[in-house]
Amino acid sequence: MAATPLITALDVGKYLKIVSRGAVYNNLSEDSEIWNRVKKMKAGPAEGRENRFNLRSGYGAAAVGELPLSGGAYPSAHKSTLNEGTMVFKDYACTIELERTILQKALSDMSKYGEPLAEEIRAKTIAMSRLLSYRAYGDGTGAIGEVASSAASSNKVVVTLKSTNTCRGFVGWFEIGDKLVMADTAGTAVSPDAATAYSYMRVDDKDRVANTVTLAAINTSGAQINQSATTNIVAGTLFYRLQQSTNGSIPSVSSISADYNTLSESWCGLESLGQNDGRLVNGITLSGALGGTRFDVGGTAIDSQDFQQAMSQLMIRVGQGRYKYKAPIMAWETLDALVESRETDRRFQSIKDDKRGVEQLGYVHGKNTLIFTPDEFCRKDRIYVLPEGDVLQFYGEDFEWVNPDGKGQKFYLRPNSSGHDRVVRAYMEGSGAFFAVHPAAILTLHNFTV
Repeated sequence: MAATPLITALDVGKYLKIVSRGAVYNNLSEDSEIWNRVKKMKAGPAEGRENRFNLRSGYGAAAVGELPLSGGAYPSAHKSTLNEGTMVFKDYACTIELERTILQKALSDMSKYGEPLAEEIRAKTIAMSRLLSYRAYGDGTGAIGEVASSAASSNKVVVTLKSTNTCRGFVGWFEIGDKLVMADTAGTAVSPDAATAYSYMRVDDKDRVANTVTLAAINTSGAQINQSATTNIVAGTLFYRLQQSTNGSIPSVSSISADYNTLSESWCGLESLGQNDGRLVNGITLSGALGGTRFDVGGTAIDSQDFQQAMSQLMIRVGQGRYKYKAPIMAWETLDALVESRETDRRFQSIKDDKRGVEQLGYVHGKNTLIFTPDEFCRKDRIYVLPEGDVLQFYGEDFEWVNPDGKGQKFYLRPNSSGHDRVVRAYMEGSGAFFAVHPAAILTLHNFTV
């Protein structure tokens, strides 16, 4: 009887010769506009546990005034107002696991097999950048989607997500193969209607056009549980990533009064950094002079008039010429709608329009030429116009190997109940956080249709 070629049966067993031929093809997108910008925003390392900064919210206007010609007293003193913000750093990490057999064979003949470890690290780096990309748009709660309705289909669950202006999350934040848990708005865990206890919901598919995600319920043994009903998955149910501990429990989003930057281990992204609803973010109450600039389109289709009025409002709040605005970020679907509207609204500028094709589309407002920039992680009902310069800052560190013994050792055998598996593991981690030194300079167009 022929021996079974065990190495080809391992998860990445056939990967050895594939690497040597340069034939590893990524089937998912690696691109992220917001991640490219985050890297450019880096202002320093994540030193210590937090970073503090001061924002001025008042000039002390009552201390200045006209005086009568006959004399009179000087105006009463009125100090300018300073607010101290606190940015708490968030940690992020990834686990790299590889069968020791594969690793040893690769290292024994690099010219033939190449290095499977390098590709596995690259895959994890892409996965982490995608995670941090959609967190950069989030509100800090860690919620990635909110249920509008659900139905069982082919033993799985098909969830239609909410897309209202106040909903949490977006279909673009669901990653194929990711593991999710559910909770209601009070933070209480929700389980699907299954005969046996489930461990997590696996993302099997997503449809941006229909705004749906297809999920499979997985039990504690890793097997799929067939779903015939979804009675528990009702409107308002929220999705979170499985290993997101959210400071010990899933946060309630029904009446948040705490700082959005401390609700979970997730970054506090643009949905909170640019708010103007009185929420507490990084120790700063976002309202009045410290609130972001938000333009409510009113549920109608986005058009050039909205850009004109929103940008004028922005110039009034921050001052014309104080910042340069170049590349608003929007969903691909939003860009598509604007490309179509260009035919009837010539105030949208086609850049390099060759026989009605479009390489770039933009809008000119005063001294600012806005070139529309799509990103798959941006919500369809949001456009973020971000200033150039240091208004948005990122303090963080690149991935580093976890080296607990200080001897340069990176990989360790995975332990089991009787000893160790022939599997090696390594860990990489980093730390960082976002904050805005001038929230009003962040313009958010919201509540529109495409």
